[in-house]
Amino acid sequence: MRDLVLVVLLPFLTFYAFKKPFIGAGLWTTAFNINQLVYDFAGSITYNRFFALTTIASYLFSKQKIKYSLDKLSWLILIFFFWTALSSFLGGADKDVIWTRWTELMKIMMFYFLP
Repeated sequence: MRDLVLVVLLPFLTFYAFKKPFIGAGLWTTAFNINQLVYDFAGSITYNRFFALTTIASYLFSKQKIKYSLDKLSWLILIFFFWTALSSFLGGADKDVIWTRWTELMKIMMFYFLP
């Protein structure tokens, strides 16, 4: 039943995410746990990737571009990202695990700095 509800709501959510990019960003943050809530045919859809691509496309085709400036929090996040990258690649852990985690962090950082 949850699968049907989610699949029926998905076109409406996508429509509103295309109209307003911040709705897509909100859906992206909630999409991390959706796959754990559905079991049947809707469990095979990667909602996180779907909402991220929808949000990026919505922003690129949006007429209202947001002016973005780096505030103190953004600078701290950038410093954290560079520190994490430096310590990841210079550390002595398994390179495959590090690369997998680093690409996840890179995707999150790119989505954070997407205005």
